[in-house]
Amino acid sequence: MKLSRNYPDCTEFNPDKLSLLSVILILNVFIWLIFSCFRNLSETGYSSKVLLK
Repeated sequence: MKLSRNYPDCTEFNPDKLSLLSVILILNVFIWLIFSCFRNLSETGYSSKVLLK
């Protein structure tokens, strides 16, 4: 009974934290993807050529 009573409180309390965590995770994934793309470009020398021009 206590568990079933505590569960709704957890679900009421967590959505804000969950959404915040999901936003942070999504942002981290996007930043990592962008950095990895730039890294791949710099490894091939494409970005360095563009920067030199």
